[in-house]
Amino acid sequence: MIFLFKTTFLFFCFLFLSHFSYASQFKIPLFASHIELDPALAKNTNDLWISNQIVETLFQREEGGRISSRLLNSWNVSKDRLVYSFTLKKDIFFSSGKELTTDDVFRSLEFTLRSVPQYRYFFQQVQGMHDFINTSKKHLSGFVKKDDLRFEVHFLHPQSDFLVILAAPFFSIADREHEKVFGTGAYKVEIQSKEKIILNKNPYYIMNEKNVENIVFEFLPQGISYKEVSKRKYDILVSIPAYSHFEDKNYSVYWYQHPMVEFMGFNTFNPLWKDKEKRLGFFQQFQKEKWFQKLFKFKTKSWSMANSLLPYNSQLNSSHQIFDDGDKNNFSLKRTVQLGLISHFDLSEAAIEKALKESTLGNPSFHVRHILPESFLEELKKGQIDLYISRLESESGDPYEILSYFSPKNKDGYLGGTHLHLATLFKKLKMQNKKSEKLKIYNEIDTFLQNEGFVFPLARTLNEKMFVTSRCKLKNYTGVAPWFYKLSNLRCN
Repeated sequence: MIFLFKTTFLFFCFLFLSHFSYASQFKIPLFASHIELDPALAKNTNDLWISNQIVETLFQREEGGRISSRLLNSWNVSKDRLVYSFTLKKDIFFSSGKELTTDDVFRSLEFTLRSVPQYRYFFQQVQGMHDFINTSKKHLSGFVKKDDLRFEVHFLHPQSDFLVILAAPFFSIADREHEKVFGTGAYKVEIQSKEKIILNKNPYYIMNEKNVENIVFEFLPQGISYKEVSKRKYDILVSIPAYSHFEDKNYSVYWYQHPMVEFMGFNTFNPLWKDKEKRLGFFQQFQKEKWFQKLFKFKTKSWSMANSLLPYNSQLNSSHQIFDDGDKNNFSLKRTVQLGLISHFDLSEAAIEKALKESTLGNPSFHVRHILPESFLEELKKGQIDLYISRLESESGDPYEILSYFSPKNKDGYLGGTHLHLATLFKKLKMQNKKSEKLKIYNEIDTFLQNEGFVFPLARTLNEKMFVTSRCKLKNYTGVAPWFYKLSNLRCN
């Protein structure tokens, strides 16, 4: 009898504890046909979504803009801001079993800078960057090794935002001695096939006791609707704006804010746009055009396509006369619109043209060109592109980081001080609550940019949703986009 009682008691204890145990598997759909697991080579948010679970950056940004680190024991910035000193933590291991050292940090950062030219902008003030890019030098002289755990970064000019730059996912630290991606994150790649990617727990991750055992990312067939996906009982659904109305009692809803820079700009080298009232009046009318609204709201069958075309920046060049002459309040399109997509990443021009044709029913028709950020000014002055949409984003959410791409370069090939003045103006704007004072700052920014040759009315923040199965909670959720959220913080029953 006592034996039976003990057995029954233990059985119910097991059921109780198993109810609160951590899930063995977590399933997430991928609206993509291929994933690049190397964070340095990531081309879209799907790539970052997965690689962020495998690798870690030296810093991570938390709510309120605070900086923290799991890889660093300490860091220091010299008074003149010319030298940044770092000390790595001991006993941090890659999933390959190799211990993290200074050499790994240098190899990772140098690999990114060597492989992806557009990221060199962020390191342009590091000593030796010019020689590293333009000669056969293997190492960046501004990276100074002290020992296996201590290193310094030396700059040509004072640097104020380098820690934020190091928090960007493109500058994640990986074990570069292998072709396969090994990181210090909570998970490692177990299987990568055409159907799915499976991540298992990294046995060397010291905070790994209560994490989900494995995460399965499943590739979805092209053309599948978001509604169909929601019926398949996935554990996380990420909602882009087109699907933000989706609700389901089986999911908990988490809001996150995604900083966007959405500009409508006019080339003020053209006398037509020197008149501010005419410029802004035309902009307001232009926004009311149905095709324009569709362009910025259209849905496509491809998730990555829709995600890539969120409106970050638009630029109208009137010198090519895409509108009929006449009253600015009554205009119509005359011909094919030359659309320039400004992006760090490779985009399929033909696929985008097709999506636009379906969205606008062919009126107007578009010819699409992919433009790298560093080529923007040159293309602008040619006057051959009518409308610009940019897929740029700022790590800090501040528009001046985007605008610095569009500033004139000095004789050394580096960006001038233009963006530093803009930084001051934008920070003043951020701290100001009075409408009258904000208006003064907007006008000051507008005037300043006119002198640069073009004008951009300013930015907004996009609110999106993330749907997570109700059996799980997102611990340490700070309202960031999912591709920055560590799934190791999931707690499921």
